[in-house]
Amino acid sequence: MHDDYRAPLAAGTFLGGYAKTFGRVSLAEVTGMELLHVAVPQGGQGELSARIEAATGLAWPPPGKFSVPEDGGPGMMLWLAEDQCMIASAADEGGSPARLAEAIGGAGYCTGQTDNWIVLRLAGDGAVAALERICPLDLDESVSPAGSAARTSMEHLPVIMLRESAAGFILLSASSSAASFLHAVETSVRNTAP
Repeated sequence: MHDDYRAPLAAGTFLGGYAKTFGRVSLAEVTGMELLHVAVPQGGQGELSARIEAATGLAWPPPGKFSVPEDGGPGMMLWLAEDQCMIASAADEGGSPARLAEAIGGAGYCTGQTDNWIVLRLAGDGAVAALERICPLDLDESVSPAGSAARTSMEHLPVIMLRESAAGFILLSASSSAASFLHAVETSVRNTAP
């Protein structure tokens, strides 16, 4: 047995904090983000929404959208499906999945998702052009405005895409294929960067 078998596990990132700029486009791994999946019990939408808003300042988003706190604080909540959402919060802002689940209590079903997702931020003048090569969604702002959220696929990998601004996106994909997902997005950015 190796001498270091008693070494404690250390927290890390899936892509080592990857961050690069290609012309006017930046691509970076988002680190320090905690993710919590929340599902609504039958007939419990009102109570669950009230508890989440009290704990985080986040309102339950409508289908195809994500919400941010009205006070401009950290975090977001994205609509995933009927009666399901994902809450994203900064780990250092007291928004850990365990704390949020405790605040929600029996009003909802909570599952920590932090280790299941890789999160990338893509921004800049060529972000839309890069995504258009690998994403089947219509990215015209009249169809996908800032504040929209959608499930899609990119290079055969499942993706949740959030549009932060006209040229800013957050992309979530399975952590088990983090390197492949980064390769797909980076290749498209390299090929289209202005």
